[in-house]
Amino acid sequence: MSKWKINLKSVVENFHQAIKAYDTENLIGIIFGSKELQIISNVFFTRNEDEGIESLTLELAAFLPPEIHCLGFITIKENGDIPIESLIKKISIIDGVNLHIEWSLEHLKLKNVTKLLESANFVENTESLSMLDGVFIKSSVLFSFQIQNEKNFETEVKEEISKKKSQVLEQLFIHEETKSTFSKTSKSSSLAKIQKADKKNYIVLKGKDNNDISNGTDVNNDPKLAKYNLNVLINVSLQLTDLEIFEYLCKQIEKLLDQIRILCLREKKLVPLTSNTFALSGWCTLVNVVSLDLEEEEDLKKEQRRHIHKLLNLSMDGPRIRPLQSIRFEENDSKLLVNPHEGIKYTPIGQVAIVKGRYHYHHYMQDNFDDSGWGCAYRSFQTIWSWFELQGYIDKPVPTHREIQQCLVNIGDKPAKFVGSRQWIGSMELSYCLETMLGIQSRILTTNSGKEVAEHCRALLYHFDNNGSPVMIGGGQLAHTILGVDYNTKTGESKFLVLDPHYTGDENLNFILKKGWCAWKPLSFWNPKSFYNLMLPINPKSEV
Repeated sequence: MSKWKINLKSVVENFHQAIKAYDTENLIGIIFGSKELQIISNVFFTRNEDEGIESLTLELAAFLPPEIHCLGFITIKENGDIPIESLIKKISIIDGVNLHIEWSLEHLKLKNVTKLLESANFVENTESLSMLDGVFIKSSVLFSFQIQNEKNFETEVKEEISKKKSQVLEQLFIHEETKSTFSKTSKSSSLAKIQKADKKNYIVLKGKDNNDISNGTDVNNDPKLAKYNLNVLINVSLQLTDLEIFEYLCKQIEKLLDQIRILCLREKKLVPLTSNTFALSGWCTLVNVVSLDLEEEEDLKKEQRRHIHKLLNLSMDGPRIRPLQSIRFEENDSKLLVNPHEGIKYTPIGQVAIVKGRYHYHHYMQDNFDDSGWGCAYRSFQTIWSWFELQGYIDKPVPTHREIQQCLVNIGDKPAKFVGSRQWIGSMELSYCLETMLGIQSRILTTNSGKEVAEHCRALLYHFDNNGSPVMIGGGQLAHTILGVDYNTKTGESKFLVLDPHYTGDENLNFILKKGWCAWKPLSFWNPKSFYNLMLPINPKSEV
């Protein structure tokens, strides 16, 4: 019998985040995954309490794609006997699967992967686990909710949600360019044809009753009426039939409806809502979040985000699920490439850590501005800035070369004539700009030669695991952006995921990857005759 695949690094990280969030080591893990693929996609740790486990499991399931189901539990030896059979009766575990892993608290705390695997011989560790290898389909659906009697609010909300779920199968989705339709009577397989026509990595389907109506309560602020225009995003195989795609969309919509029910009952009223989909670092599935859409109620939105962070074992040290951090396909239609490194196929040689989240690839000659030969550090800085913007830490646009130069003049690092010049700058100057313009500090690492860059591999591993931003490296009047590091602690061999700002062509991803403008580079890539400075930005303390 084949083993279940699991990313133990992600599981252990969730455990440590849960200890911080719940302020206890008395935890239990709820296992989610795909029975068909034998993948454990998610493990969420929560308080080891029998009460409330059923509603908690249902709430967790509502964030996950339709093919992901509850598979069982992880218990901790030191926490005593757990009534597993009682827990199983209370939750909906997919038929034929009842996984139970018992791990030692010490092994979890020490992140001892070897010992954890010995205690669960039916799983195998796979750090590169991913279930996002299909095509993205985006759509939206409009729902109106009517409450007759506020005194029966809870009952009526549940009845409304149940009614909407029964109506989902009456939906019709249309691809306007090819006129392909997706409904409960579909019999074709149109996906490959549609993708060929669109020539994009996503497909847009329009709902039959999808009008341009804003989210939230009625214009008359009637507390008994609300209209929600929810975004729907799924990732599916090209081999699926139109009927299978329709059924998948319907199941995803039902999960969004479950989140609406939970939110409205928690707030005890109909509230303005929006929905977004995220590809979180370390996750092998999408996560779909319905959130409050109250412009003047930032405290309520923060409270909800904190609740979701705690529930999903996300770090409380910074934002992860703000709308700006969601998957936004309009970025792919813009002039800048997003995360070109994701198209690289690579076999690790050791311990790997890479950039977390999204960034834009900035390079020579963009914005109709000729900076070839001198602007590489500026472009690397713009890439780093875009990372902080897309992670939700800042809301300021990427600065121009002139604005960067003006900052250095303002702080007294450069003379006035520096503004408008074509002078090269390095890591130190950019660290001044990052702190002055954004209040973000950096750690500077220095080397006397390119060979010594390998001495900072452990520091880079720590940076990408704990901060996650791109790193600027400058030496010999050349600047590059480091997106990741691969370090074999036994042999000392190292490789670096490098994004090269010296590229001068258009945004052709295939060409960029083929020619190595974004690629894993050996240590010899760094000039042994040049000294280098590395700028490692430190994430600012920020609200979730």
